[in-house]
Amino acid sequence: MTDGTSTHAAHYALREGLVEQLRTDLLGPGSADEILTQDPPITTYPIGVLFPRASDAESERALREDSAEHEGLDDAPIPRSGRDVEDPVPDLGAAQVGDRRPSSMGLTFAVDPGVAPRLVVRTEAAVYDPVDAEGRPVAAERARARTVSEQKERWRRRELSIRQVIVDVTVPHRERLDDLHDGAALDVLVRPQAPSSGTVTVTVTLINTQQVGKYALQDAFCLYQPRLTVTTKSGVRGIVDRPSERRGLDPEVATSRLLHRHAPTFAVGHGCSADWDWIPPAIGEKNIDRAAITTVRTEFVPSHDVLLTDSNPDIDDSALTMEGLATRPESEVLSALNALMAGYAEWIDRKEVEARDFRGTQHEAPAREQLEHCRTALARMRRGIRVLGTDTEAMRAFRLANRAMAQQRGRSEWVKNGRKGDPDTAAGRWRPFQISFMLLCLEGIVDPDHDDRGIADLLWFPTGGGKTEAYLGLIAFTTFLRRMRHEERGGGVTVLMRYTLRLLTLQQFERAASLICAMERIRLGDERTLGQEPISIGMWVGQSATPNKLSVAEESLVELRKERELQEKNPVQLHACPWCGTRIDAYQYEVDEEAKRMYVRCPDTWCDFRDGLPVHLIDEAVYDARPTLVIATVDKFAAMPWREQTAALFNRDREDGTPPPELIVQDELHLISGPLGTLTGLYETAVDLLAGEPKIIASTATIRRASEQGNKLFARDVAQFPPAGIDARDSWFAVETPGERKASRQYVGLLTPSTSQSTLLIRTYANLLHRAAQGEDDDRVRDAYWTLVGYFNSLRLLAAAELQVHDDVDAHLGYLADRDGGVRRKVLEQTELTSRANSSEVPKRLKQVEQRLRHPDVVDVLLATNMISVGVDVDRLGLMAVMGQPQTTAEYIQATSRVGRRHPGLVAVMLNSNRSRDRSHYESFQHFHSALYREVESTSVTPFSSRSRERGLHAVVVALARIMIPAARPNDGAGRIDEFRDELDRVVRSTLLARVEKVDKDEHEATADAYDEFVEWWSQEAEARGGLLYEPKRGRRTPSLLCGFDDSEPEAWPTLWSLRDVDAESALFMEATR
Repeated sequence: MTDGTSTHAAHYALREGLVEQLRTDLLGPGSADEILTQDPPITTYPIGVLFPRASDAESERALREDSAEHEGLDDAPIPRSGRDVEDPVPDLGAAQVGDRRPSSMGLTFAVDPGVAPRLVVRTEAAVYDPVDAEGRPVAAERARARTVSEQKERWRRRELSIRQVIVDVTVPHRERLDDLHDGAALDVLVRPQAPSSGTVTVTVTLINTQQVGKYALQDAFCLYQPRLTVTTKSGVRGIVDRPSERRGLDPEVATSRLLHRHAPTFAVGHGCSADWDWIPPAIGEKNIDRAAITTVRTEFVPSHDVLLTDSNPDIDDSALTMEGLATRPESEVLSALNALMAGYAEWIDRKEVEARDFRGTQHEAPAREQLEHCRTALARMRRGIRVLGTDTEAMRAFRLANRAMAQQRGRSEWVKNGRKGDPDTAAGRWRPFQISFMLLCLEGIVDPDHDDRGIADLLWFPTGGGKTEAYLGLIAFTTFLRRMRHEERGGGVTVLMRYTLRLLTLQQFERAASLICAMERIRLGDERTLGQEPISIGMWVGQSATPNKLSVAEESLVELRKERELQEKNPVQLHACPWCGTRIDAYQYEVDEEAKRMYVRCPDTWCDFRDGLPVHLIDEAVYDARPTLVIATVDKFAAMPWREQTAALFNRDREDGTPPPELIVQDELHLISGPLGTLTGLYETAVDLLAGEPKIIASTATIRRASEQGNKLFARDVAQFPPAGIDARDSWFAVETPGERKASRQYVGLLTPSTSQSTLLIRTYANLLHRAAQGEDDDRVRDAYWTLVGYFNSLRLLAAAELQVHDDVDAHLGYLADRDGGVRRKVLEQTELTSRANSSEVPKRLKQVEQRLRHPDVVDVLLATNMISVGVDVDRLGLMAVMGQPQTTAEYIQATSRVGRRHPGLVAVMLNSNRSRDRSHYESFQHFHSALYREVESTSVTPFSSRSRERGLHAVVVALARIMIPAARPNDGAGRIDEFRDELDRVVRSTLLARVEKVDKDEHEATADAYDEFVEWWSQEAEARGGLLYEPKRGRRTPSLLCGFDDSEPEAWPTLWSLRDVDAESALFMEATR
């Protein structure tokens, strides 16, 4: 990767230095015949050590006491009052006996005995002999009065000369070679030939056979830097892809094997990782024969370079400029789009020719199905072009959308580059997949009755690929078309855009606000066509971020103007004008309670929005203004049964015939899973009906079984775009890119059974920070690796690490500087991105992370949890250390994709030997990372399960009643259920059960019974009590239908305020043993 032709050569060289620093410091050796003068070898090199066994019980106790000196606190609890949504379900992987001092390592692989009947096993290892200051050997024992800390020996490395072993794989057998070398044995297991594949599975294990007594210096009896290398004796490719004996594969697995056939697995490690050299066949090259190689080997610091996917550079996108599509003659626009489709059609034709090679193989059926998906997508896109050619309003809306996107892109780049000169609106250009996705969805937006409304289109593209621009273009198109078609009735909420995380919502709001400003400028220039109602954007999130009421916003602004920090309810969410980039603070915010508005004015007198930006940040203002685009968090929709004003989000409170929203955008679909996804799917019943079955689009970079999840969430079929084709590396729109052209991301695995995770973290952090500060590299190169992002699976682990970075990491940096003679680096700036940061702090911390090397506030260490997994786009970041394998592969991909976006990235993964899942990932490191998306787990969503019905079915019924039936809307309308019960059954019950029938027919009867039971109870309560409120009010004795889960209303129905509040937590206190 350091080839001079690479534009990233200097970065690759520095990245290699970082990896070598980790390898040398943790595994060793520093040199072939080094002498360790400070620490004994077990302390110096915690990775890749095979320990001796104890000779008796007393010796075993002594060894355990020695091991305890290396252990540390891995988890540090922190007190907290509320639920931490960033803490995952704990991994219950149990440690195995002897894990702290493993005495063996090996690997398992498959061989074709007909091709390679004999194998050669080569063994490497070293020992460290104790010597005195003059280099004379000393006894490997300690006096009884001395402790380990008092040992003053030096340690001289000695590489062992171990004979190679020939293994015959044609006959099943097991043999143990105890005479391999003094203290080292080899165990070889050759299994019987598999009848289906004809292969033989072989396991080779290296064992330290030394036994030590109580007073022995176990450092002298360990094997260090061991390696097994297995090669076919004849040098032919006889070690083959490990076969799976599974039969009856489901279509998803069969498709995955087709798409990732270029990434075979040749071996798995035991106590170590397995490594091999494999050059994947080129895209389009015939690839149906079983993959085979000559050599596999063990590896204690495994690494793998992941090539990233990018837009296909071979596609001619010169005609896809946003301004060009907005201004060129209609015939040229259609010609450019048709030419794009012609290129895609030619690619499909080529893939169908390639797929002929799969006839009679396991790949034949999935390849045929994948190419059918491609043909279907092509047909839909061509129909979208036909709509533009025949529908003048659609073509004009398309042009206006391109004009708005060109202005948004030009303005954003202008601000990013320091507002030099004038914004260049001609520079914006669509990536082929972005404009194609717009064409794909066009028919379903233009025609409300089209069959495409029954399809949820899933935009699948790797993280950082530009998914946001694709649906921003659709938002603009939908808005302009609606304004032209419905004239004054074309206003109101047009698009609902939903996210799962607060940080992502705030960031995307800023991004979308720039487009809305451009659209509003266009509207002001043609009010006759686009209406008098402003095109605006609103944010609808929890009050932990913004106030719900204007009166509270006014109080918050008063505090902010006194330069006080607000932990929550902060109305100042825009810190810069989205149109011109001028800084905005609390003095530019003004509340007008009578007008139900909070004005945000740009302080730049030359700005087009000096009199007020088209943004609404307070719930009360959002309900009154009904912004064109509402950006919300999914959990906020739990407010529907509580707040009658939420009818405004669906234009259901207007009497002028304004239609409901026509487009729903769900970003980061993979996060809608588990309990949150289950309840979201249930509440989606109400959203779908209230929005009149709108067009739904979603996006993700990581998802498995998308069709199943999409059906459970949206009651729609799911169409993935772009379809994957027959090779995961090439969908025509996106292709795997060589590291010379687009920077790759390298993963390095670290696992230390003999030391604690705390020690591993300290040494990993210190080595990475130290090496990044050394050398003669240009500051622009070093900047990519200056800020170390520390990723944690829970706040508990992060809290412990925070103290270690302040103290132990800083101290170890001093040790490394003294040892290597380099410049001593200190951790001066450390920050974190977690749920502990209030909404006011998050934007400031993100801005600080963007500061580059030599800036006084440049960040040295950024500690983070899954808050950064989505939406953090800081392209200078290139270095990450992950503590423990994240709970899901999707989270792992999303989190590690935060680094290496612009320059080559490096991710050091510190795995925990006491967790079975971590060990599994370490032992299969190359297999796992050679095709990360293959390993993404499927998600679970069960919206109509009994537990889900218990938590939320009644809330969905109440929400639909209040929003769809005017008589039921007021708070005291709950007591008048008998007036609208027939309508409730006709509208709500029938719709609800029809959805259950489509999503999960097994729950149809139980859901019908649950609905009838709740409505009957509601009716009886209203009659018995002579009145009923939905929400209890202070000072009124009228009973309520609903209450919060924490409220003491014995007769009311407990109801969620947020979809994240799924289960209550119980504190568990364990009394100490006396």
